[in-house]
Amino acid sequence: MKTYIIIAVLMLSVVLDNAGYAACTGQGDPLKIMNYNVLVGFNGSKMYREKYKNWIKERLPDIIGYQEMSKFTEDTFAAFAQSYGHSYTVFFDTGSCCPLAISSKYPISNIQKIGIGLHHGVITAEIEGYRLIVLHLDPSSWQQRLVEIDKILAIIDSLPKEKRLMMGDFNSFSPVDADVYSTQQARLARAIKAQSKNINNGNFDYSVIQRVIDAGYIDSWWEKHRKFTHTCPTNLHSTAGSADKLRIDYIWTSPDLKPEIKDCEVVYDGTTHILSDHYPVLLTLER
Repeated sequence: MKTYIIIAVLMLSVVLDNAGYAACTGQGDPLKIMNYNVLVGFNGSKMYREKYKNWIKERLPDIIGYQEMSKFTEDTFAAFAQSYGHSYTVFFDTGSCCPLAISSKYPISNIQKIGIGLHHGVITAEIEGYRLIVLHLDPSSWQQRLVEIDKILAIIDSLPKEKRLMMGDFNSFSPVDADVYSTQQARLARAIKAQSKNINNGNFDYSVIQRVIDAGYIDSWWEKHRKFTHTCPTNLHSTAGSADKLRIDYIWTSPDLKPEIKDCEVVYDGTTHILSDHYPVLLTLER
């Protein structure tokens, strides 16, 4: 009898230890990942930073990938993230004036910062067993973006294939949205007249995002909604003088995470209308 009691106590101890570990790491809870291009560090505005901190405390994402973290340094960004409950950060400035950054509720490991041949660079890191890739592709031309995405896909090919999350401002259109862009003929005509380097053979370019699709990645917004929604510009800020609606910010997952995609939201509200020229994209994964 004593033996059975001892075994039962040991088994209960293991169960409680595992439960405590899961509670500590967050395993079993949904994981919320957000991507946000914050327009040259919230335009350098202290008021906008405060608005954002109050807003983000309500949304409570576990992980945030940032583009255009201008006006910050590694130390000031770490303090900024700490103010909304993220104790772990990565900051990377290639000198392009638009740093990349990650903040997280959970520890960050296996960090790579790669800038050679990439205008804004790329960060890869591991959080909670997920492989994050945070990027910001060159806005100058589709040809340069194609070079960059090929380089990034080659870089991350050395990472484990599972549990990948690739996010950022891709400055590129998806072929699944082509029907929407085909209605923007006035914008296309202006771009052609201006000899824009973002026009490919007389049309908007889709080749960059096609590369990502061909590599097997899942567009989390499209997977859940199967319709167009814009991530840029916001109500307050137009992009390049145009009010045309664009979807250029994405969170992609590796195929194994497709069943875990619970929701993906482009967050429109009174705060996100004014903070940047981009809206944040928020992905929720079931774990």
